[in-house]
Amino acid sequence: MNEHGLQPNTLQPVLQQLARIARHVSQLGWSVGHSGNASILLADTAADQITANTLRSWRHPVTLDGFTGRLILITKAGSRFRDIVVDARAGVTLLRIDRPGDLITQLSDNPNEDGWPTSELAAHLHAYKALARQRIEECALLHLHPPELVALTLDPYLTSEQVFNDEVLSLYPEATLMFPRGVGMLPYMPPGSEQLALASAKALAPHGIVVWCKHGVIAGGRTLDEALDRIEALNTAAKLLLHCRQAGFEPQGLTAAEAAELRSWALKEGSQRN
Repeated sequence: MNEHGLQPNTLQPVLQQLARIARHVSQLGWSVGHSGNASILLADTAADQITANTLRSWRHPVTLDGFTGRLILITKAGSRFRDIVVDARAGVTLLRIDRPGDLITQLSDNPNEDGWPTSELAAHLHAYKALARQRIEECALLHLHPPELVALTLDPYLTSEQVFNDEVLSLYPEATLMFPRGVGMLPYMPPGSEQLALASAKALAPHGIVVWCKHGVIAGGRTLDEALDRIEALNTAAKLLLHCRQAGFEPQGLTAAEAAELRSWALKEGSQRN
């Protein structure tokens, strides 16, 4: 046991990955203050390798059928990514899904541990449920606030999902390849709301990434690295548009035919999600 009460060999690789991601995100300025959150759905066998006591339990509106006994490592409400760089374990909490799927048990062997999971917990739970229903094997979620991407959502013209996909993704071929089905886009909804959580889960399953207008972005992946790759690719496209506008011209990205060819190739080769 370590000072936080959980076996280091079980969680250490996950915590190291989270700390590395947190460092990168902090350096980019995508998680100002307490903003941003992350979670990892641990492997089925993780519960057998972790000995911890119940800190508290509560019923949650989201029922995760088929997830009984699974563990989710998730950032705490009020945690800072820059602090996670220094001590990842202190910035996260461990949750277990108990029967009948809507009972959340917060675990810790440290009786002095405080803090609740992120206020966006519902978005994470609904997303894992939606991904499982579509048999998409992704077990990491990352929510960030990249300024360039958020800035584009303040342009009313670009808040249309179709327009955004046509005019922003076409500026960066890597983004077109990564998102052959486009990206999801939602109008502004209150942060932490059930409304936002449900809409995000519905859009995340087919797209892998969802833009929250006037707020940020959430992405899934098989690892946190993959989720971050998706956010970086999309934000790069956003930066290109802003750079071109600052230079005084409207960019001409891929033509419709060129973009369609790339999307077709990506879907055929399976370079995106299965």
